[in-house]
Amino acid sequence: MSEFIEANLDTLYTLAEKRAESYLRTAETQIDSIFGDGYAKAHPELMAAFMKTASDEFTRTATAKVLQNIGYALDAMAVALRGRG
Repeated sequence: MSEFIEANLDTLYTLAEKRAESYLRTAETQIDSIFGDGYAKAHPELMAAFMKTASDEFTRTATAKVLQNIGYALDAMAVALRGRG
């Protein structure tokens, strides 16, 4: 069954803020774990690149999910139309 976005714009905005904060915290933790404590704060450009990568990946996977659902819907329509003939 398809998943529908039922949240209003205010809810989506709040979720976006939380996701951005999560990316930021994760970026700092991951970067510092690789390069040492304080490295992330000293290199904000690396933090920004991490956050952009995480955001892009989420966008790609969310888009793929939507396209997959469209494909399933089209398949179901094709089956129904074949059954009418």
